[in-house]
Amino acid sequence: MLLAANPAVAMPQSLLSKQSVLGATSKVQRLGVGHFSEWSRATKKAFLVDWQDGKASEWTIVQGNEGGDMDSMTAALTWAYHLGHSTANTSHPVKAIALLQTPSHALDLRPENKLALDNSQMTPGHEDLLTMDELPEDPETLSRKLKGIVLVDHAEPLRKWSHANIVSIFDHHKDRGTAPDAKPRIFEITASCTTIVARQMLDELEKLDQEYHMPHELLELILGAIAIDSGGLTSDKTTKADIETSKRVLARSAWAKKDLEDVMEDLDDKLSEAQKDIDNFDLRDLLRRDWKGDLIDTPSPRTPTVSLGFASIPYSMDDQILKTDFAELFDWFAVHAVCTLEPLPHPYTNVSSRPGPLNLASTSLFVSTNTRSTTKTARRRRFAKSSSRSATMCALTKTRPTRSSRPSRKRWRTTRRALS
Repeated sequence: MLLAANPAVAMPQSLLSKQSVLGATSKVQRLGVGHFSEWSRATKKAFLVDWQDGKASEWTIVQGNEGGDMDSMTAALTWAYHLGHSTANTSHPVKAIALLQTPSHALDLRPENKLALDNSQMTPGHEDLLTMDELPEDPETLSRKLKGIVLVDHAEPLRKWSHANIVSIFDHHKDRGTAPDAKPRIFEITASCTTIVARQMLDELEKLDQEYHMPHELLELILGAIAIDSGGLTSDKTTKADIETSKRVLARSAWAKKDLEDVMEDLDDKLSEAQKDIDNFDLRDLLRRDWKGDLIDTPSPRTPTVSLGFASIPYSMDDQILKTDFAELFDWFAVHAVCTLEPLPHPYTNVSSRPGPLNLASTSLFVSTNTRSTTKTARRRRFAKSSSRSATMCALTKTRPTRSSRPSRKRWRTTRRALS
């Protein structure tokens, strides 16, 4: 594990790229087909139009965690679809939309998500989905206007959503005591959070006087999310709830006549293979694809607020280093230093109500999970052994590196400016 800390300044709201309210584009492109894509696209448009008309208070946002994996994405889409359709013919219909807490340009950093959405016949380019950079205003302001938010696959909201009313929580992690009056409020150990959401959806659906239409694309997306998180229902994380919920979903899908084990293993194989297809990613993309972080207050008057986050990287440190321009350890720290200064993946970082930028210190923890095969040459081993300590101290203390660990004066000047 490697740790680096850098001072940072939040990007003022006025400098953020301006969003078109309806996300209009001059390019003509193929739209997604099927009820699921049409619903998602129509819901996104309705939400943005209602916000423009001052009706944001009528909406509930269902959001997964900021890592944006397939589990979070699917759980959010599933519950938003259920909320809208299960109440459509009642006296109190619910307007609900799923929010992916990643910017649109970062969605394809998870190839398994792209494959699953393509299989669900969604519009290419993710035009059907609402992402963080497409919100019409910053989350802190918007959260005060909404009817509420639903948390899926995380136990408490990010600080920028702290003013929102939390309607429901579904999570398979530790209960942190957030929103004790939320309903439903379910914390349960399962391989996939989508299991919990899908089970609750089916329980409520089967109690309705008349069931609403359940598109096969959504059902298949649900099965895929459970499959990839449970190893096709064969991993040690798999629970009885994962298996039983998968059976219920499969029975309603277009694959109803197929064997559950065959379906889930096939989905896991295809999605897991796509998940590993990241060889073309540069180091910056690897660092930010699984980023999870938030703002935290400190007692220091110099840096009263710290942006703290972490990410896991499925490459060994050796392979990460080889993806840098100089293929040396110090260059890894140079890329890391610049990456931690970027406002991505959260475009709305200025959460202060006071004018001007926040005084932030940006701290990142990137973990090399070393799940990919690697060939370690003697030269790289010698380099890592001789220079890792020097490079680590340079990143933490901003001191000039020794000559043996300095790849070039130009690279050092670039890194020094990023750390200043």
